[in-house]
Amino acid sequence: MLIETLLSFFEEPCTLWLNRWGKRDWSHCCEQHDSGYGGFELAYDRAAYRLMCDQELRDCVDKVMPGMGGVMFLGVRLFGWIFMGRTTKDGY
Repeated sequence: MLIETLLSFFEEPCTLWLNRWGKRDWSHCCEQHDSGYGGFELAYDRAAYRLMCDQELRDCVDKVMPGMGGVMFLGVRLFGWIFMGRTTKDGY
């Protein structure tokens, strides 16, 4: 029971990150971010598009819990490329 409760904090939509902290829930920000990454392949300037999506995530999360957005921004900038389409050659 305790394990299931703890694991629920790391379920989708915030891949490999907390969906909430106490009553502060930013999972809707992660859903928007995932949706944005879904349009990545259609973007003309992929690097700029990805940066825009990541900045929107940061700003959204910071509205819920100031400071957490910056932490998440760093995480998606470093590791987000893994989850947005492993077939991209340019690494953006």
